[in-house]
Amino acid sequence: MKLPENKQERTKIFIMIGLGTGLVLLGIVQGIINPLINSRKNKFARLEECKTGVDRARKEIRAAARSFDRRMETLKSIRNTSEQHILHPVLGNYLLQATDIVEEHADALDIAIEPVREVGISDIPPDSKTEERLLKAYTVRVNMQASYHDALRLMREIEIHNPYACVTSLIVRPRPSEDLENHNVSIEIQWPVWADPEFPGEIEEQLKEEISKQEGDVV
Repeated sequence: MKLPENKQERTKIFIMIGLGTGLVLLGIVQGIINPLINSRKNKFARLEECKTGVDRARKEIRAAARSFDRRMETLKSIRNTSEQHILHPVLGNYLLQATDIVEEHADALDIAIEPVREVGISDIPPDSKTEERLLKAYTVRVNMQASYHDALRLMREIEIHNPYACVTSLIVRPRPSEDLENHNVSIEIQWPVWADPEFPGEIEEQLKEEISKQEGDVV
């Protein structure tokens, strides 16, 4: 294209070219660049929403897992305590299990004892925060002719074996004989028992339900 020799005409042409170029650039900005920027912003917004959703889901999953773990830990702790430290009725009474425990420790220490006698079941004062009595106390009496040292060994062995068992009474009477080492010793031993004997079975059922729910959620 040959430009006119007239300076004013050339100026007009340059102005028109400049305006045309500006319009083209404006069209590019509005038609291409702005949509790209907006699209990018929308993508970032959607990505942020997705990230937020994923983070929320992760937190919910972690919270659910922690809640499940806490429930399982509590139930298992109750079950283990019940199995290891709480007396359970055998053939409808607690004396058989209590006798087995006392005789096992006495035999291990080579201490002769008389037949274990039942004292009975008594209430345990409830926690100040709740009136529900989950446990009661079962007590037996053990008589023996033994030295004070041997009686202490037996009591210590029973309490070490079960931190929930305790000796609630100790009576030592001298024997009317020349045997100054051995005495007539009577001790009372107490174990916790469930107020509701069916409670351990309920714990097992709750454990099964929790495991079943967790497996269902995973599937």
